[in-house]
Amino acid sequence: QTDRQTDRQTDKQTDRQRDKQAQADREPDRQRARPTGTHRHKKAYRDKQTETVRQKKRERESDRQKERERERERKKERDRQIENLCVCVHQLIANCCQQVDIPEPVDVIISEPMGYMLFNERMLETFLHAKKWLKPGGRVFPSRGDLYCSPFMDDSLAMEQFNRGNFWFQTYFHGVDLSGLQEAAVKEYAQQPIVDTFDVRILLAQPNRYTVDFQTADEQDLHRIDFPVSFQIMSPGTMHGLAFWFDVAFIGSTSTIWLSTAPQEPLTHWYQVRCLLRKPLMVRVGQVVTGHVRLLANARQSYDVEIELRVEGTSMTSGNTLDLKNPYFRYSGASVAPPPGNHTTSPT
Repeated sequence: QTDRQTDRQTDKQTDRQRDKQAQADREPDRQRARPTGTHRHKKAYRDKQTETVRQKKRERESDRQKERERERERKKERDRQIENLCVCVHQLIANCCQQVDIPEPVDVIISEPMGYMLFNERMLETFLHAKKWLKPGGRVFPSRGDLYCSPFMDDSLAMEQFNRGNFWFQTYFHGVDLSGLQEAAVKEYAQQPIVDTFDVRILLAQPNRYTVDFQTADEQDLHRIDFPVSFQIMSPGTMHGLAFWFDVAFIGSTSTIWLSTAPQEPLTHWYQVRCLLRKPLMVRVGQVVTGHVRLLANARQSYDVEIELRVEGTSMTSGNTLDLKNPYFRYSGASVAPPPGNHTTSPT
């Protein structure tokens, strides 16, 4: 029995060795039988993919290079067109407009000649004088100016002006009697136009407009400006004076741009201008206030402003003469306060 077991173990070992040997013998055949062409095919496929990626990269780089070349050509063409369109020569002439000359007429005149109440400083006259160099059909910018005027009520402003004059009522200011200057001081305060801004709700009527077409106007037209006014009162109250502002238009060939200094528009450095009456007028809804505003050019590069008003159907009249060259700059940077009594519900 022991011998039989030994023989079986020996047979099993022999069988295992035989199987191993047979497997070792078949391995070279399996290696030889493996399709080596597939490996080469995969390698060739990877090489082809790499070459395709490189080719696409080269093509993209070539496209970018061509686009850069085309952009350079377009820029050169634009530069050539600009050079052919015009040759700009910048020359500063340091002299008055009325005392210089230029060798040829121009297509466009552009300036910023507006002052307070549009006409202050009288730069508009120089602007119009420069049209002697304008070609037929040429344009000026700004092309048109509109001066607006409306009556207003502002008790706080009137009280402030009155208090400014109270200083000169003193008879013993450090031992000096100022009352002798009171009349002249109060008169000068009354002749000062007030440069500031205000809430549009203090206006008592729709504004009147006076228009100057800078394209056709002559500088002599601005030496005396007569602005007839007629207001239909829309809100009752005390009419303390007239408020002024202006709009200017830049009229081009395809569009028109407006610059406005109106109180409901964003604030500009021209603000608005208010001219007080010597005596306020009491007005009711529906009444008509008529009169004239005259701007008379003076030798101080500005205007004397004459205001004459009357309430139709009554004997009430008022007016004032103001020096636009000597304004009172009241604007403080604080937000403008609305007129009292405009709340329809309790603010508290």
